[in-house]
Amino acid sequence: MKTAKTKPFTLDLNLDDKETVDSFLVLHGRGSYKAIAKSLGLRGKGSVTLARRLLSYAWNKKAAILCREKGDIKEAVMYENICDSIYSKDINPVCDCW
Repeated sequence: MKTAKTKPFTLDLNLDDKETVDSFLVLHGRGSYKAIAKSLGLRGKGSVTLARRLLSYAWNKKAAILCREKGDIKEAVMYENICDSIYSKDINPVCDCW
């Protein structure tokens, strides 16, 4: 019988809405990756890398949101595709978040 592989990190965080992204970037937008990992409660191997990818996701999501607000859908979709790639390749495999 196969058992489900658990992910090493769990976060109560969803970076898909404007308010959460804005709050995340205010708190962590210019911090070191190690400090971000620590403040999010991430510990152990891969925690700093996950913090880096979360920050990258947040900045790209912010760009997508701003583009949509301006009506630049083509540019927004480009940033959303970057977010999808970061999430599917770097965040979802190691973290239960959103």
